[in-house]
Amino acid sequence: TTRSCRLIVNNTTKDSMACREPQFRRVTCGYSCEFTDSASSKEYECPLCLYVMRLPHLTDCCGADFCQSCIQRVLSSRENSHCPLCRTKRFRILVDRKVDRRIQALGVYCKMKERGCDWKGALRDMDAHLDVDGGDCQYVDVECWYECDAQLLKMDLENHLLRVCPKRPYKCQYCHLERTREYIRGEHVQLCQQYPLPCPNRCAAGKIKRCEMKQHISERCPLESVLCDFRDFGCREKMMPRKDLPKHIEVSVMEHVSMMLCFLAENVPSERQGELLKSLRSALLKHNTISARELQELKRNVALTSSRLHTMTERFVEVGEILKEMCDDFDANKARIRTVLLLQQNTTTLDPKRQLMDLRRVMENKTEYLKSTQITLESMRTELHATQNELQSEKEERRKTEEALEEELTATVSFLNDANRELREKKRIIEYTREELKATRKDLWSEKEEHGQAEEKARAIISEKNKQIKALCITIVTFIFLLLVSSVVRERY
Repeated sequence: TTRSCRLIVNNTTKDSMACREPQFRRVTCGYSCEFTDSASSKEYECPLCLYVMRLPHLTDCCGADFCQSCIQRVLSSRENSHCPLCRTKRFRILVDRKVDRRIQALGVYCKMKERGCDWKGALRDMDAHLDVDGGDCQYVDVECWYECDAQLLKMDLENHLLRVCPKRPYKCQYCHLERTREYIRGEHVQLCQQYPLPCPNRCAAGKIKRCEMKQHISERCPLESVLCDFRDFGCREKMMPRKDLPKHIEVSVMEHVSMMLCFLAENVPSERQGELLKSLRSALLKHNTISARELQELKRNVALTSSRLHTMTERFVEVGEILKEMCDDFDANKARIRTVLLLQQNTTTLDPKRQLMDLRRVMENKTEYLKSTQITLESMRTELHATQNELQSEKEERRKTEEALEEELTATVSFLNDANRELREKKRIIEYTREELKATRKDLWSEKEEHGQAEEKARAIISEKNKQIKALCITIVTFIFLLLVSSVVRERY
């Protein structure tokens, strides 16, 4: 009877009951998913929320089933606490587990069917299917693990975590710092000391680490504008690229030396001046003598090589003339042989033995001439090889002398740089001693003032003591005088 009553209510009076209780129709308490068999699911609709019942409860008054939350709201309300169907004021509710098992066995589609999920199964398996952690539905809304506030589908979570999320773990490829990708690619790029940067002067050094950029600019960059090392001694050369500085120092050696001598004469003490001047003069004389000797040797070597080349050219000319003569002789012999052959063909009266003997003599003469020319050519080749070897040895010697000159020039430049450093140090020491002298003068003056003040105080104290002594002497004299007077008066009276 209760089942038939519930069916009658569900089929005939559902709209009227929903209109009778309008405050419950707006509340969704049952299952709102799409069922595979809509006809069978309508049998288990709640009369209040008009959805399939969630946790159905049975009333003891009329035997109708309702959702747990719907009927509990009815019982908790003070105005409408009567049964929604039979209008009984006092009634009790019980859990209808049999109906609940039937509802849980109904077939349903996934709630994400509109997004593309094709799952269908029992209602009891819906929550497990839609579970974010252990479910197999790939169309559920999930949040990013790294809290980047991105709303995405479960099927896109892996790609988002590995490639898209700005807060995913990321390692700097230069310093290997591990932070979020947003920090590494944004703020960290401006702070990373291992990040490669191009030189601001656009030199050919390529990319340089940020921690080495200052050292590169201050010491190695060939395009950085620098001043001459002798600017403290009076060099007025303007700013120049670092690559042009050695050339400037090499060209203006004498000017720098004269500037240094003037500086020595003005700022360095006379005792130290003599030593520095002697060392500079010896270095310059040594450099000049070595350069003059090397230049003379180079001139001699050039003259020898030019004379040898001249003789070689003359010999080559002679060999060419000899070869021309040999070619002419060969042509003449060919012509003679041809004429002899023609004569043999045309004349029969001549003696063939005599002709052969003549030809043999001619050929022997030519072979001897060829042998002599070959010998001369071989001698010329040996001479050429010898001259080539001599030229190579001279080139090597010339290269060695050039290297020695460069080394000596670098040594002189380093010596001048050392002298410059020593002068700078002396200048700093002189300034430091001047400051110390000034400080000592101030201290002596302050001590003198303090000594004068102390003397004045001592004089004042001595004058006060003298006054006290005088007063005491006067008191003593008066006391003695009074004693004498008193003794005299006693004797008389």
